[in-house]
Amino acid sequence: GGIQAAAKVSKDISPDEAKAAVSAYRALYPVVAGAWKGLDDLLRDRVTGAYGVEFPAPLKLPITLCLKPWLGDKAALIVRLPSGREIAYREFRNSEQGFGYVYTSRNSKVASLYGSKLFNNIVQGIAYDLLSYSLNELERLPGVNTVMHVHDEVVCEVHKNEVFEHALEVADIMCRNPSWATGIRRDASISVTKRYAKL
Repeated sequence: GGIQAAAKVSKDISPDEAKAAVSAYRALYPVVAGAWKGLDDLLRDRVTGAYGVEFPAPLKLPITLCLKPWLGDKAALIVRLPSGREIAYREFRNSEQGFGYVYTSRNSKVASLYGSKLFNNIVQGIAYDLLSYSLNELERLPGVNTVMHVHDEVVCEVHKNEVFEHALEVADIMCRNPSWATGIRRDASISVTKRYAKL
């Protein structure tokens, strides 16, 4: 994010420190900063028709953005993720403040949209699709009862005599990719406890 986002991380950070943190992050991850700008440019060009973009190297996952009609003369910005699932930004339009774009959120509030936010939503959308794939695969694993997940962490119950056998199977599933996610590197660590706890 920008300087305001960096300042929110810590109340004790000065504006100069926030600016330095932002500059350091962008220097360390130029591909991410470049993707933010690329999506900003795409939004400014109004995404007429279907427009394909490539997720930054080394993944190069295909993402498609397009405008579709939404309730009369309004339009929705549709983002098709590599899995085929779509994110819709209803009533996508120019901001009345004259800077950037806005859309109508699910709770009918006006929300702003800009390159870095769109990038974050795409990343989180892909992460959600990977987790969903893993959870569906875990459902097919005999002897393993998936109880819940906390963000990217899955919690499973197994018989105490089969803990380590199933732990390796669960880790293998969590690292397995669907066909659309070729090239994404995934890793898993395992914790075994009698009761759930954040370790």
